[in-house]
Formats: sequence, structure tokens, C-alpha cells
Amino acid sequence: MTESRHELQDLSPTRASLFTAFTLILVAAVLVASLGVFHLFINRNSPNIQGSGFETLIGKFPEPRLQTAPHVDLVRIQEKNESLLRGYGWMDRAHGVVRIPVDRAIDIVLEKGLPEFPEGEQR
Repeated sequence: MTESRHELQDLSPTRASLFTAFTLILVAAVLVASLGVFHLFINRNSPNIQGSGFETLIGKFPEPRLQTAPHVDLVRIQEKNESLLRGYGWMDRAHGVVRIPVDRAIDIVLEKGLPEFPEGEQR
């Protein structure tokens, strides 16, 4: 019968213990250094709120403007867009540019075709 033994090529317990101890010491050192930096900056950047004027500014900030009825707002926007698409109006009165309904514009293009522009001109 063969005798069962452990593998001699595995990691030695001494090296594993040293690695674990080194890692714990490193983590502890980083935590202590972080705490020191925290205390350094907390003392340096603490504003003196008493008498600094912050009390007077608190009342001047507006409250958040929340959308209370999104469906109503959406319907209103859609109605406005629909009236722009279906109605007449001036786009640029000085240059004589008007807005016409989409259906009427389609009818005009079907009757007269697309306008011809000189080759160098773009609109």
C-alpha cells in the first residue's frame, strides 16, 4: 500500500503568513494616512457658517420647479405644434417668407413642381 503525503511544491505556510501580514500592515497604513489627510482638509476647508452671510442667502434660492401635470403639458405642446403645421403665419415678414399648412404646400408642389434655383444658389 502506498503512503499518502502532501505536495512539497505548494506555497509554504511561512510565505503565506508573511504575505498576509504585509498586506494587513499595508492596509492599516493606508487607512491611517487617509484619516490624517481627511483631518488636514476638514480643518482647512471648513467655512465659518456663523456670520458668513449664508443665512441671508438661504431664502433667496428658488424652490425646484417640478412638472406637476406632464400629460397636460404634452397635450399643450402637441396642440401648439399642430397649429403651426396646419396654420398660416409669417416666418420672416421683412423678406416675405410665410408659413403655410403642410397639406397646402404638398398641393402647391404637386401643381407647380419643385422650384428651380440657379446652380450656385442654395436655399
